[in-house]
Amino acid sequence: MDEKAKGILVGLAAGSAIGAAAGLMFASKSGKELREDIARRGNGLYEDTRRMVSDAQMKAKAAFDDVVEDARHRAEGLKKDAISRLSEVHSKACEAMNCS
Repeated sequence: MDEKAKGILVGLAAGSAIGAAAGLMFASKSGKELREDIARRGNGLYEDTRRMVSDAQMKAKAAFDDVVEDARHRAEGLKKDAISRLSEVHSKACEAMNCS
């Protein structure tokens, strides 16, 4: 995952946590209810963040796999081109040297 994506995820998680905590602090609830709400929302935030990170990892892996496949395809094309050119050079050399 690149630094920009990490920064976005961290910012999103931090903003969500701060917003949720501020909302809970200003609500008129008892201490026990407030602690339960904080725990519940914290768990929800953790799950949301875990899901986002998992999705980002899957997308990064898919992108990496695409790049690797493209590189393999290009390498195979370059290899075939090199073999073809080498064969041409070999043929011309044999013609020039009258080899059988």
